[in-house]
Order: sequence, then C-alpha cells, then structure tokens
Amino acid sequence: MDGRTTLSILTLAPGRELRDAILASGMEVGMQEQLRVLEEIAISLGTE
Repeated sequence: MDGRTTLSILTLAPGRELRDAILASGMEVGMQEQLRVLEEIAISLGTE
C-alpha cells in the first residue's frame, strides 16, 4: 500500500470476557515485540 507492506492481524473472541482475558495475559506486549523484530528483519532484507 503506497509502496509499503501492510500486515493486518485480527483476533476474534466470542465475548468480552475472553477478549479481556487475552488482553490481560500480556499477549499484546509480546505481539508488539515480535512485530518489532519482524520489522527489523524486513528492513534488513530490503537493503541487500
């Protein structure tokens, strides 16, 4: 999109209780870290 790669991730939960449990589990923080690593890898591949 506009010369950039876009990644969309959708997590579906059957209800608010499970959604809140997923968010409280720390998954969001771990996912942010993994996306940062993925971005670094993508950048390094683009410079070769």
